[in-house]
Amino acid sequence: MSALQLPPAAPTRPARRHLRLVEAPASSLAPSGPLQAWRRRFGALVVLAALVVVVAQAFAGGADATSPVTVPVSATTVVVQPGQTLWDIASVHAPAGTSTWAYVEELSELNGITGSQVDAWQVLRLPAA
Repeated sequence: MSALQLPPAAPTRPARRHLRLVEAPASSLAPSGPLQAWRRRFGALVVLAALVVVVAQAFAGGADATSPVTVPVSATTVVVQPGQTLWDIASVHAPAGTSTWAYVEELSELNGITGSQVDAWQVLRLPAA
């Protein structure tokens, strides 16, 4: 009889050892060349844009939003507060003996307003008394 041949035994793996973390050199982590220059320029552009927005908001700041009354800018102008209408302004500033409706028409004509809509913080010139 012939000897029975067994298949070769599968190679055994060595026991796993704990992995060690090895720090990569700093030069391999940072992008280099055109990509790094592009990122630097993009970052500077973002900072510049944010600065422009902050400065623009500082100069464009209007009247205090919590004041509910019409604030006179000068003797002949008023600032429209949120929620105010031309009728509200006319009823406060119309001279004695003048109808509110006639004063609304004068306000509209003097300020070039075609409808009845006015915007908050809009400065309106008042008709001469």
